Amino acid sequence: MLRHLIIFFTLLTVSVECLGNDSVKVRYQTQNNFGGNEQFEFVVTRSQPGDVDLDKYFRTVQDALKTANANSKWESAGGIHIPVAQIDVELGNQRFSLVSNYENGSALIFSPDTAIDRRHRKAFDLIMRITAERMRVLAGATASR
Repeated sequence: MLRHLIIFFTLLTVSVECLGNDSVKVRYQTQNNFGGNEQFEFVVTRSQPGDVDLDKYFRTVQDALKTANANSKWESAGGIHIPVAQIDVELGNQRFSLVSNYENGSALIFSPDTAIDRRHRKAFDLIMRITAERMRVLAGATASR
């Protein structure tokens, strides 16, 4: 009986993780002293597993958040005239929002720099890096058509 319950809950967990409508949305905005700004938004979605590269991307995002023991909301943005990035992640029924000043490929943390901030910054930086890689791959595929 216990073995059947373990198998049932394992299957339930796997099916919840693989539910469709997973998404990662990255918004990036710069501001300058002259009142201008630039912004872009890049969204990666998955309605069902099956694309090896896309599944790997979402597995990496999920692992980064799990390793960071990420809170559903984390924000460290506070600098003025420094670019800000926001990452909104939906994985099945889990939602995360990570916001930070972002420059030169890394989240910027202003004091105090706590262990929680360092864990979230590591996940934030990894998600930004793999999302940028995905953008480059897709841009190259589009350009070669």
